[in-house]
Amino acid sequence: MNTRRSTAVGKRPSREALLAVAFASTVLLTVGACTSGASNGRPAPRTTKTAVAVYGFTKRDLGAKPPPGPPLSDADAEAARQAQADQEWATLVAQNPSAIRPAVQLVAYASGKALSFALVECVKNAGYTATLAKGGTGWTSSGPTSTTAPIPEDQATSYAVAVYVCSVQHSNRAAPPRTPAELHYLYTYLTKDLEACWTHFGFTLDTTSPSQDEFVASKGDWFPARSGRGLISEAQVERACPVRNPLLGG
Repeated sequence: MNTRRSTAVGKRPSREALLAVAFASTVLLTVGACTSGASNGRPAPRTTKTAVAVYGFTKRDLGAKPPPGPPLSDADAEAARQAQADQEWATLVAQNPSAIRPAVQLVAYASGKALSFALVECVKNAGYTATLAKGGTGWTSSGPTSTTAPIPEDQATSYAVAVYVCSVQHSNRAAPPRTPAELHYLYTYLTKDLEACWTHFGFTLDTTSPSQDEFVASKGDWFPARSGRGLISEAQVERACPVRNPLLGG
């Protein structure tokens, strides 16, 4: 569940970004402080609820996030970066057979907004349009034009190569493999939170969930999918059932 860049022409979206629901007309948010009953005429201490109900669905409390494994060594991080670059080039050349792979060296590791900004600047310096996504965690590009119109065919290959070069020059440092505890945590989110939210709002699950042991054995190589209209709109399902990586953030 990486967020190297946002989906745009010539870029490979993250798995997390591939999936973006009953009856209430308002949103109930129970995050924040609430006051319980009083004793001896004095207000009781304020407590904070962590459950969040959106359009009638209360999200599961996943509990404490498990710690990650130890960081990769420099050599292992470099090997992972090269493997990622090879994978990106294989995808590019399958779509652009005439492309010639350039030699590219890493400029610097970065993450979050710093990575998005570096990629935008790199793509712009290559002669193409690029802008930061809202909030700065991602970027979009319409290629050599100032609109979202399709890139002319004769420029598609050179644009794809430019994006590849930028993505290799400016990259996330590879994270350590997920621990069994992290995989158990992720499985609970996918099945008890995300899938449960989809079905609560009337969507059909298009995938069969593996067992927890199977998910861990595959190192997390499964992600659910849904179909159908559901009970509320796509914009609402993105708010009620956001696809996210529960291992990131606080």
